[in-house]
Amino acid sequence: MIKTARLTLRNFQPGDAKWITEAIANPNVHRWLSNPPYPYQLSHAVGYIDAVADDPTKLLIEENGQRLGGVTLSGDPALPSLGYWLDEAAWGRGVMTEAAEAVLDRFFKNGGGAIESSWIIGNSGSEGVLRKLGFQDNGPEETEYSEYYKRDMPVFPVKLTAAAWQARQPA
Repeated sequence: MIKTARLTLRNFQPGDAKWITEAIANPNVHRWLSNPPYPYQLSHAVGYIDAVADDPTKLLIEENGQRLGGVTLSGDPALPSLGYWLDEAAWGRGVMTEAAEAVLDRFFKNGGGAIESSWIIGNSGSEGVLRKLGFQDNGPEETEYSEYYKRDMPVFPVKLTAAAWQARQPA
């Protein structure tokens, strides 16, 4: 669990499944995510929670007990990837910047050297979060398969090093 000024980041629990299903199934949310199956169903959320319930790198974001989204570190432990999503009702309030900042701070304090992320081209909200956190361009545009669109989508890769994290201005 991680606490920030206004958020609690905690492990996913079985009681979160219905809410996760509804939040991710929203086309305005789902269209910016690469991995979740489409259409997103309750069984997908239950399976995800079963797989990550005890994983300290996969966290649900809450504010005053209200679920807002998720933030994760995944992939290669030597160079993990930051992933995240928010319920549409939480957009535009700085929630993801605050949540991701807390996860990244823990990652770098625990000796993490660098972390990658990306956004689907056109997702200006996600781009803004990553830029505020200090992520820098990491090569040319790439493609990633999207379950929602059932095709490859253009993504922009970025990377954040421990040195850049230490040197950045607060978000």
